[in-house]
Amino acid sequence: MIENSFYIETYGCTSNKADSYIITNILINSGYAQATLEDAQFLIINTCAVKEQTENKIKERLKNLHELYHKLSDKYIIVAGCLPHITPNYIDVIEKTIPSFSAIIDLDNFKELPEIFDKIKLGNKNLIYKSRETIDKSQILISHPEGKITGIIPISEGCLGSCTYCCVKHARGKLNC
Repeated sequence: MIENSFYIETYGCTSNKADSYIITNILINSGYAQATLEDAQFLIINTCAVKEQTENKIKERLKNLHELYHKLSDKYIIVAGCLPHITPNYIDVIEKTIPSFSAIIDLDNFKELPEIFDKIKLGNKNLIYKSRETIDKSQILISHPEGKITGIIPISEGCLGSCTYCCVKHARGKLNC
C-alpha cells in the first residue's frame, strides 16, 4: 500500500467521467498520487444509477470490495457518484451493501476530499457528506490523461427532470448551466 495514494473506478456517463477527472486533479494538486487498486490507500468508486443493470453491477462490486478489504485498517473505500443519492433513503442501501465504507460523498464535495481523507486517516468511518451548495464544475480545470484525443469539459450539471421514470434528477439535481 502506498501512503497518500488513490484509485478511482468510474461507472456511467460522461458527467461521471468528468467528475473523476476533477477528483483526480484535486487530489494530485493536494499531494496525493494515483495508484493501482492493489496499491492505493483510498479507493474511490464513482457510481452510476441510470440503469438497474448498472446499479446491480456496482452493488456487487461494492460487496466484493468489502469482502476483499474490510479487515485491512489502511485501505479506505469512498463511495461517490449518483447511486447513493437516487432516493432519499438509498444511502441506507449503500450502508448495508458495504458496511466497511469510509465515506459517502455527494456530487459537490470534491474540493473537500483532502480534508475528508484526513478525517478518515484519523480513524473516522462511515462518514456521510451532503453538500449544501452546488459547485460550478465548469470553473475547475481538468487535466486529461496524456495521449487522449478528446477531453470532457462540463458545461452544465443536472437535468430538466421531466422524465418520470428516471432517478438521475434526484442525484444530479435541476439543470444548472
